[in-house]
Amino acid sequence: MFQITYSKEVRINVIIGSFCGYMLLSMIALFTYLLIEYNFSNSFHGISTGNPSLIYNELSYFSFITLTSIGFGDIYPTTDMSRLVTAFFGMAGQFYMVAVVGIIISKFTSKK
Repeated sequence: MFQITYSKEVRINVIIGSFCGYMLLSMIALFTYLLIEYNFSNSFHGISTGNPSLIYNELSYFSFITLTSIGFGDIYPTTDMSRLVTAFFGMAGQFYMVAVVGIIISKFTSKK
C-alpha cells in the first residue's frame, strides 16, 4: 500500500503492488478459513473432509470467490463464526478494490 499511495504516477510497479496486496488479502482470508475449519470442524459446507491438501485447495478457491464477491454457492459457511469472518473478508475485498482503483485513477488523471 505504501508503494501505491506514495507513487506520483501509475507505472508497472504500482499495478504489480496492487495485485500483490490483493493476493496477500486472499492468503490472509485463506489461513483464517483454515484456522476456523481445523478448530471447528464442518464450518464450511461443500469442502472435503480428512484430506488437508484438498481442504487447502477448496478454501483457497473459496477465498478468491469471496473476495471478488462472485459467490457461486458451492462452498458456503455454516457456523456463526465462519459466516461472520466470510462477511468480513467479502467487505474487505470490495473495500480494497474500491480504494486501489480510486488511488490508481486519481494518480493516472493527476497532472503533477
